[in-house]
Amino acid sequence: MVEKQLGYKYQVYNEIKKGIMTGVYPPGFVMNERKLSEELGISRTPIREGMQMLARDGWLQMETYKGTVVREFDPHYMWELTRVRSALELSAIEDAVKNVTEKDLKCLEETIEIGTRSCRNGTELVERKRSKRRKKKGRGDVVD
Repeated sequence: MVEKQLGYKYQVYNEIKKGIMTGVYPPGFVMNERKLSEELGISRTPIREGMQMLARDGWLQMETYKGTVVREFDPHYMWELTRVRSALELSAIEDAVKNVTEKDLKCLEETIEIGTRSCRNGTELVERKRSKRRKKKGRGDVVD
């Protein structure tokens, strides 16, 4: 299996996000580029880029005179976020339905059937994925 290495800024993004979700970086915590750079053993540029991505995605806030701070997720914010996400997901579903083909539906039905059976015995889905990877690898396609 060929695995593509994530760029440093994406690794930083994932590490900090995981830290926020697990409470390592609690709401209001001021992120320090220099300290993170030392902890993760990489330069400050990917730290800064990862933090900018997290700010763009709403996990961090850039505050004047304070720096980059972990966002506090109050109930109102979470409610608004859920409303927006629900609307976007509904729109995506509507677009998908407009473009679905009979072949797509058949594939979906097969996937559901295999998933149901796999839950019962726990092996079929794994074997199918391995088989697909072997087939892709044989054709020279990139394999995850």
